[in-house]
Amino acid sequence: MYAKRVKKLRADKQVALTGSFLILSSLLCWLPYAITRSCFFPVHTKHWIDITAMWISFVNAFLDPVIYAFMNRRVKAKISDDFMAIRRYFRFCRSGGSKEVDK
Repeated sequence: MYAKRVKKLRADKQVALTGSFLILSSLLCWLPYAITRSCFFPVHTKHWIDITAMWISFVNAFLDPVIYAFMNRRVKAKISDDFMAIRRYFRFCRSGGSKEVDK
């Protein structure tokens, strides 16, 4: 009974942390755009600042899946395995492919 509660609490903390990261990334990415394009008070900025603010807001679309992926334990393990395989491959190539590369 106690173990189930601890496991559920750990899962709830993970969900809350993921949600917090998603909200924080959305706020940080959209805030420059909201400031430069505000309807309530006119802000006159240079064109490159407007373009940069727009691109930062577009970055949010990239960050959301990345945050979901890196907050998931199974995805993190798979990414780690993939990087280790790439590392072994490059070590194998560097050695000329002639000797056995340890895992």
